[in-house]
Amino acid sequence: MLRKLLPSCVLLSALIVLCGAPVGAQLTPARAGIDLWKTDNPSLIDFSDNPAPQNFFGCGETFAGTIAVKGKPIAASQNLGMTDTILRRTADINFDAAGNGTTGLVIEALCLRSVNTVTICGQCWTVQVRLPAGPPQTVGWLAAHASSNAGGTFTSDFVVNAEVLFFDGSGAYYGSLPDQIRLRTTSGTWQRTPAAGGATATTPITVDRNCNNVLDASDPALPGTSNFFPVIVTHDGPHSVSPPSTQCEDVVVVGGGRTGATRLPAGDLANTTFAGDVVYVPGDVIDPVPAPVTYRCPEAPASCQ
Repeated sequence: MLRKLLPSCVLLSALIVLCGAPVGAQLTPARAGIDLWKTDNPSLIDFSDNPAPQNFFGCGETFAGTIAVKGKPIAASQNLGMTDTILRRTADINFDAAGNGTTGLVIEALCLRSVNTVTICGQCWTVQVRLPAGPPQTVGWLAAHASSNAGGTFTSDFVVNAEVLFFDGSGAYYGSLPDQIRLRTTSGTWQRTPAAGGATATTPITVDRNCNNVLDASDPALPGTSNFFPVIVTHDGPHSVSPPSTQCEDVVVVGGGRTGATRLPAGDLANTTFAGDVVYVPGDVIDPVPAPVTYRCPEAPASCQ
């Protein structure tokens, strides 16, 4: 009997070798985690479909124009470079036999600021954009296709409920307006590993959700990046993004209490400023070193003064 079955087994093995096993059976799931993004300039806040109330600025005028914004680097417990937008994939992506899978997608942090000052009612204003402290953001979706175990393509669709903060000519906070943006990725690519020099994060990471450059008790602890790294994305909307590197455009600011000693890895950070405004170059011995550490890239915000 064994002798009679042997040819069939050989034939079946040959067919598997020639035809290949189902694609999905060979694919590692893309684990849940966060995706880090840097806003490309310029992105726009558009009030044309939802103008500011007539009495908001105190002069009887409404505002229905657009405001150009750029990224405001997010402070975090790890070095996220120029990251200003953080999305979270809510569950693992388990690929089927055709290499397709889906997961939930929700925004966890957003920090933007106006590129230039804005004149409304004859006064100078500056603007910041962040997520409000209210209800959780709506969960959208991400559909991924794995063309191989190295990566593939994806599309996504989610809504951002944002808060637009206005600061007067003295820099004092004046008030805020709600803004809603729908972001649809019509053509994206992803890979299993980060791009060279790309920002990554380990679990857990605390991020400055309210964009005040300080980590406090209200800031969330998020999972880290995983084995799913978007590298190219085309948005159907006003917020164009790309993956951030770990390098700041200027320097990296680090603050916090000081304990222990360490050495900065050469080439990791361009320049580093510790609490007390002492500047170190990678490779210098730092004793003592701030702990806990808050990393953020500095900025040169628009100013009315």
